[in-house]
Amino acid sequence: HLITSCWACRKEFIPLAQKHHCRACGNGFCSDCSARSKPVPWRGWGYESVRVCEKCFHSTDEELTEEYLSSDTTAWKVTECLKTAASVVKSVVEVPASLVTDSVRPDYWSV
Repeated sequence: HLITSCWACRKEFIPLAQKHHCRACGNGFCSDCSARSKPVPWRGWGYESVRVCEKCFHSTDEELTEEYLSSDTTAWKVTECLKTAASVVKSVVEVPASLVTDSVRPDYWSV
């Protein structure tokens, strides 16, 4: 979904403004409201510290895990997978076909 304002302070984002998302709750924030970091392994980010919002930073791992498991994140996960797949397909489609065929054609096929 389109992020138009910070989830915490509600400050409206100007076009091309840097936006961040909390790796724990997934909501969009400005830099000031998402300056903390902590590990969020249950969301697939591993055990390295990643950007989180203030609320998630102060929440316990048990609270965050329970909230994540009880929320309906299926639509969000599907959307993220589709976006990733679409960007891969787009990058492949943007390569000129002649470049691909020339690169895989054996040398003895020279015209």
